[in-house]
Amino acid sequence: MLDEPRWIAAWPPGRGSRHRSTVMMCIVLAVSSLGLAGVTASGAPGPGPTACTAGWTVVAQQDDSFTWTEPLPGLRAVSWTGIVQLLENLDGNCYVLGIRMRYAGPVNGGTLAITQNPFVSYTVQYPNPFTNYGSVGVNAYGDLVTWSPAAGTYLGYTVETHFGINTRGADEYFVQGVGLGGVVSGVQVVFGLPMSLLGKTIYAQIHVGMNLCQCSVSSFFVPGSAPPPFDFALSVNPTSGTVTAGGSVTASVTATLISGTSTAVTFSATGLPAGATASFSPSQCLPTCTSTMTISTTTSTPAGTYSITVKAVGGGLTRTTSYSLTVQSPFNFSLSVSPTAGTVTAGGSVTASVTATLVSGTSTSVTFSAIGLPSGATAGFAPSQCVPTCTSTMTISTTTSTPPGTYSITVKAVGGGVTRTTTYSLTVQAPFDFSLAVNPTSGTVTAGGSVTASVTATLVSGTSTAVTFGTSGFSPSQCAPTCTSTMTISTTTSTPSGTYSITVKAAGGGVTRTKTYSLTVQSPFDFTLSVSPTSDTVTAGGSVTASLTATLVSGTTTTVTFSATGLPAGASVSFAPSQCAPTCTSTMTISTTTSTPAGTYSITVKAVGGGVTRTKTYSLTVQSPFDFSLAVDPTSGTVTAGDSVTASVTATLVSGSSTAVSFNATALPGGATASFAPSQCVPTCTATMTLSTATSTPSGTYSITVKAVGGGVTRTTGYTLTVESPPPGFDFALSVDPAAGTVTAGGTATTSA
Repeated sequence: MLDEPRWIAAWPPGRGSRHRSTVMMCIVLAVSSLGLAGVTASGAPGPGPTACTAGWTVVAQQDDSFTWTEPLPGLRAVSWTGIVQLLENLDGNCYVLGIRMRYAGPVNGGTLAITQNPFVSYTVQYPNPFTNYGSVGVNAYGDLVTWSPAAGTYLGYTVETHFGINTRGADEYFVQGVGLGGVVSGVQVVFGLPMSLLGKTIYAQIHVGMNLCQCSVSSFFVPGSAPPPFDFALSVNPTSGTVTAGGSVTASVTATLISGTSTAVTFSATGLPAGATASFSPSQCLPTCTSTMTISTTTSTPAGTYSITVKAVGGGLTRTTSYSLTVQSPFNFSLSVSPTAGTVTAGGSVTASVTATLVSGTSTSVTFSAIGLPSGATAGFAPSQCVPTCTSTMTISTTTSTPPGTYSITVKAVGGGVTRTTTYSLTVQAPFDFSLAVNPTSGTVTAGGSVTASVTATLVSGTSTAVTFGTSGFSPSQCAPTCTSTMTISTTTSTPSGTYSITVKAAGGGVTRTKTYSLTVQSPFDFTLSVSPTSDTVTAGGSVTASLTATLVSGTTTTVTFSATGLPAGASVSFAPSQCAPTCTSTMTISTTTSTPAGTYSITVKAVGGGVTRTKTYSLTVQSPFDFSLAVDPTSGTVTAGDSVTASVTATLVSGSSTAVSFNATALPGGATASFAPSQCVPTCTATMTLSTATSTPSGTYSITVKAVGGGVTRTTGYTLTVESPPPGFDFALSVDPAAGTVTAGGTATTSA
């Protein structure tokens, strides 16, 4: 058997139009056939199934070559070189699945030569071929599957495809000459035929012109049988199963192909008990195939044995089989607690018996727990789990912080997918309790002092019981809340400064309460004293200043007052300001009189405040005031008017620090001046006084005052100046006569002088 040749073209996209030509004459050629293995002449299967290779195979083949020439005048001719084949598509059991008729060539397709314009028609006919082209569609069968060349106009010919030439939708392949010589090579035409032609003799017909030539009619017997109809059997494995309500069970459902072509079947199940569902994986398949059936139940599914109908539907067939399902009651139990209520004082515990009683199913271990407990309470179970019917002891423990009240506790047991609960009522009574407060919550004390605060214990719950605050420092040291005690904290001068977190405690009735008191200890007030500069010098009658600084060392600053002792006679002291709060500065001014004795004095400077006295020493040096005497030597002199005279002027230091003095002279006669070299000096010192006169200075004796001024001191002395007139001197007069004259240039003139 042969596969369909690869050169059959693909299915064309459209259907062409039909052409008709003149009928003239035809030639019929002899044909031969090929046998089909395993198939009888009647078309029935041979003895026993014959194994086949599935696919298309050539059942019979004939040479349908011919040549047709028109009689006189002989202008038209047709020549065909080719073969025609009957093909069947077989399955593995040699059943026929499809039929085809192929016009082709031995190698590359048939060759069709056309002279002038006749047309050539390729069709498949049953039960008889046609002789008149007008009846081409009467017995035509088959749909064009592939063809070559495609419909269109070529050099010397056109190709057309005629689709649906009768009510069966039969097709025709059509080649038309166009007046020129044309060669159509590679002709391949394939018709698909209906399965109704199995066991029939059909005709592959090539017709020329309208009635020119029934040139090739190849008859083929179509052997073989169509496959039997689809059928399958259904089975389930295992055929029964047991499940606990709420669980699931599985079984394999197999659809086995009996005959025909496999078709998808869909599975389902009916007769399920209430609350149960069936699912299949896959939900459909192609027999022979297997699906897993899962039957799922709920806890409400009634116990019992059920006959389940398993169904598979497909290809118009329904097959069923039975599955026996036994549902067992699930595990179940009841839960109770005894007693159902209890009372406990906060901080204590209470017990109760919790019983799990088996109701149905196979007993399974259950685990106990409790919810809804008040704050600070816990529940424990001994044992924590057991297999019903069984009993566990529940212990509920509280803390002193557990709030009083009545609580509904949910006691729970869980196991085997089942949860059961019951209620236990717990009443919690409040224990003795009190709160503690201190007022104020903080205080400040100077080291060596004390501070107080009120400590109050307030009853919160329970019966009041005496609480103790401490062995000392509390008055009273104990009391029954609600009550108040006075706390006194005393310090010494050696208590370190700082802020301390004091824990105030009250204890009683097994309860201890604390509060924090913040104590700030301050160092006592203290300061240092300094003077700048620490010494100075003043001339008697003058004053001197210094800066006094009081610097805070510790404690809270307090005003201090300044004073000084040890001043010399005639001296006084003042402070600006006279008092201030350290750290601060005051200016000390010490004033003397001219009578204040010279000398160096140790002055004690004092600052007093806040019970603290601080002193510093200041060294004061008092000097005598500046003084000097004045003398002139000689004390008199004589000068001729117009001349000068000199004398020495001496300033002699008498006391104090020497200071520059300046010299001058007064009461000079007219035209006279006085100068000093140097004009000033520092006593003891001497200057040369020069008294200069003019010739116009009147003669006479004058009392001149010589003065020296400096350091606020003025000193004078006298000098007697005698001015004498000068002696008469040489003199003459001059005149000229005449006083004027005239002369000619180049001449002379004379005068008397």
